Amino acid sequence: MAADHRWAVVRRGFDVVVRPRPKTMAYVVVYAELALGAGLVLGFLTPVALVAGLVLNLLYLVLMIHDWAEQGQNAMMALISLVALGAMGWQTWSLDAAMGLFR
Repeated sequence: MAADHRWAVVRRGFDVVVRPRPKTMAYVVVYAELALGAGLVLGFLTPVALVAGLVLNLLYLVLMIHDWAEQGQNAMMALISLVALGAMGWQTWSLDAAMGLFR
């Protein structure tokens, strides 16, 4: 997928970062998504999880720029992250609020 990407910077980045260590990068992606999901569901370090989720979805958006079927989902999840950040959604009903974090 990245070898055929239309942007050279994405192809070079993939060749430098991902291609030499595919198994490690697979674990990084899986654990990053697991940590983001747990952070958002539990409400722990929610702003950090929202920013990381926004970055991850924008990365997916750039990587899959040629596949229009994926773009709606990634754009929607990036927008959800932005709305939750703007609304400061971690201030009620979360571990962050209970512990007094991010006021």
